[in-house]
Amino acid sequence: MHFSSPYNANICFTLLLHTSSSCSDTDALFQSNPSKEQPNVPDEQAIEFHFEDQCREGDTNAFKVDSVRRLADAEVPLLHMQGISQVPSCWLLAGQITASKGMENALNKVQVLMCLVRIPDKATDVLLTLNTPIFIAAESAAAKTAGSGHQSAYVDAPRLFSRIIASFCILNWDLFD
Repeated sequence: MHFSSPYNANICFTLLLHTSSSCSDTDALFQSNPSKEQPNVPDEQAIEFHFEDQCREGDTNAFKVDSVRRLADAEVPLLHMQGISQVPSCWLLAGQITASKGMENALNKVQVLMCLVRIPDKATDVLLTLNTPIFIAAESAAAKTAGSGHQSAYVDAPRLFSRIIASFCILNWDLFD
C-alpha cells in the first residue's frame, strides 16, 4: 500500500502492514511539527521529548524508552536528496506504553517505534510512528478484532518499520514553507 499524506502527494512512504489473517491492531502515524515549539531541545534528546509529549497528551498510563539511536544515512536513503542545504538528522526510538483504547478502562501494552526526522532548513520535525500491541486486555475493544492476550505482530514490527523508514521521502520540500 502506498500512503499519501493529507498534504497531497508531497510526502510519501510505502506502508507494508503484513499481518496474519487476523487483525493485529497495528497502526502507523505521520506527523509534522514545527521544531520551534521546542527550540532548546538538542537533536539527540528531541525524539524522547516527542515520545514523552505524546504519552502525556494521550491515554497513556505508563511509558518507558527502551532505546534511542541516530539512524545512518543508508537507513533513510531517500531523504538525502536535493532541495535542502542541511541533511536532516534522523533518530529512532523503541519504547513501550501501557494505555487504554479510547475511553475504556482496560490497559493494553503497546510497542512504540518512532522515527524523528529533524529538518533544520524548514524548522520542522517529522515523526513516523508504528504502534504494535504486545498484550491486549480481554476487556479491551481491540480484543474483539485482534484477540486478547499476548500478541505476536510486535516481533516483526522493527523489520517492518525499517522498511517504512527506508521508503520515506519528501517530494516537495516547499511543503514546509
